[in-house]
Amino acid sequence: MLVDNGSSVNILAYSTYQKMGLVDSELLPCYNDVYGFTGPPVLVVGRIKLPVTLGEEPRTATRATEFLVVNEDISYNGIIGRPMLREMRIITSIHHFSIKFPTPNGIGWVKGCHADSRECYSRALYLAMRASRHLFDGGSSEECYRYLEPANEKNGNTPQEWKVKSKRESCNAIMIFQHPGEEPYTDVASFQGVGTHKEVLLSEAPKIGKITEVVEPLVEGVVEEVNDTDFENLDVSDVLPEKEEIKEAQLGVEIDLDPRMPESSEKAGTAGDTVSVMVDDFDPTKELNIGKQLSAELQIALTSFLKKNLDVFAWSHSDMLGVDPKVMCHHLNIDPDKRAIRQKRRAMSGERAWALKEEVDRLLKAGLIRESFYPMWLANPVLVKMPNGKWRTCVDFTDLNKACPKDSFPLPRIDQLVDSTAAHALLSFMDAYSGYNQIPMYEPDQEHTSFITDRGLYYYIAMPFGLDNVGATYQRLVNMMFKNQIGKTMEVYVDDMLVNSKVARDHIIHLSEMFNILRQFRMKLNPQKCIFGVESGKFLRFIVNHRGIEENPAKIKALLEMRSPQNVREVQSLTGRIAALNRFVSKSSDKCKEFFSAIKNGKNFEWTTECEEAFTKIKEQLGNPPLLSKPLEGETLLLYLAVSDYSISAVLVREDEQVQYPVYYNE
Repeated sequence: MLVDNGSSVNILAYSTYQKMGLVDSELLPCYNDVYGFTGPPVLVVGRIKLPVTLGEEPRTATRATEFLVVNEDISYNGIIGRPMLREMRIITSIHHFSIKFPTPNGIGWVKGCHADSRECYSRALYLAMRASRHLFDGGSSEECYRYLEPANEKNGNTPQEWKVKSKRESCNAIMIFQHPGEEPYTDVASFQGVGTHKEVLLSEAPKIGKITEVVEPLVEGVVEEVNDTDFENLDVSDVLPEKEEIKEAQLGVEIDLDPRMPESSEKAGTAGDTVSVMVDDFDPTKELNIGKQLSAELQIALTSFLKKNLDVFAWSHSDMLGVDPKVMCHHLNIDPDKRAIRQKRRAMSGERAWALKEEVDRLLKAGLIRESFYPMWLANPVLVKMPNGKWRTCVDFTDLNKACPKDSFPLPRIDQLVDSTAAHALLSFMDAYSGYNQIPMYEPDQEHTSFITDRGLYYYIAMPFGLDNVGATYQRLVNMMFKNQIGKTMEVYVDDMLVNSKVARDHIIHLSEMFNILRQFRMKLNPQKCIFGVESGKFLRFIVNHRGIEENPAKIKALLEMRSPQNVREVQSLTGRIAALNRFVSKSSDKCKEFFSAIKNGKNFEWTTECEEAFTKIKEQLGNPPLLSKPLEGETLLLYLAVSDYSISAVLVREDEQVQYPVYYNE
């Protein structure tokens, strides 16, 4: 394949298309011709979308790419043009003779082959030479370029300029000269019009003889054989470097100084490896992530489905419509007996003040806040620096929250949601765009959300973060929206939504049902946080897949990398991390009893040998965490109990073909 930054389309040769075993009935019609830089139009046989995989495992990337199929005699199987370079984010390097592109497991790298490149280049010259015979008045080169005549031979000196007849005013060409009875050879010539003759400037004195072929335009390189024989017999070994020379030339690059060289360390792949696909032909920045493991047919179908449903995604705040207030809005229900509190303005300067100004501008532009006058309740903004270095703006609604009653609407149990999600063929993970902001505030309560800035007072029109009961309001809405899907094809926890399908071919149908509901209630998804059609992924801190449930590797890694605690606070941190992994640790209380003893000593803290041994055992167990299986409906489960002087432990087990699989560990 030729990688061509100048090609506006991806090309596939019809001969290659047939060799791939594809039939003409799969081609879609295409009514446009393809034009070269100066050549005549090339008729397009049709177009087809094919999955293309670049790289070597584990660093590979796959895209469903559209090709135009042309029935032309070209020297390549096809051409990779700008559309594919853009979709796969490919960076080309002529100097390194390679391309690089992002993959889920790091940077992928494909190195070109000098020998194959030379062979294709030689074939391109040959095809161009055959086509050039009718470039000059429709005649052959023999008719237009009869003989070379010396133009400046004086006093026996070797002439450096040669005249040749031609009706073309000027051109650049590779000239192939042949003396009767001798092998043909080539040289580069530059033609400048001088009446009906041309001055041919050659690098060395040619042999006087007939010109057999002319190739246009000027390209660099040398062709050894130019006779009209079968190109398959062309021998280019004399003009190619030896393999050792090629390898030495490749290694001559300063690898340590080239940041595009592949990294030596392998990165572990994340659950549910994905690839990015461009879903808007007019905006290459709009991309969505789909499963890398999908079959070519399903990948094309899913991509096509997403392209038809771009209206359910919000690519910016301006795309958000907001839920109709008649459907759902957030009520504060402030206790009338509580006194309204206006917080005093807190000084803010420097980087925080600038970040707050930008946030207020963004919210005003998005229509999420309005200017407030004489509010009864007033709060201060609080800026928190995130790990990525950016500032997150929150509002200190502490006083307001104390005046609002607790909403007892129940949130789903995370364990039950995770259990019901496991053991499905395909999963899609979605997140609402700025989820809370899509639900409006109850209009009489809006001004109670006022906050103070250097520029004035503002209140929220949409439901903001930081208020009590916003999670319950959101869960009440999604439960109403997806009441017929929850527990069957969907699971929803506040703004985290998941579509699961036991049969892969039904997944697009289930997604279509969800998208229709989102459209009905005017709720938008965040395209950057959505993943479609994967076999596994992270949901509510757990890794779920078709085999069962796994703990989040990041949590396990954090514990495995902990050093031995040096004080009571570090021991408490350790026990807290173990408690978060309790579902995957057998008899965790027994293993942690030494830690609790160390905490009880208080100021007389001592990390004993027994504590270190217990710490090592837990690391060993979590170094190979169990995969928790999902029980089937109506299946008989086994319960094992372990009783010691310190605790009672239990494990729920299911049996399949005389093999037992853990379902849940508990203390």
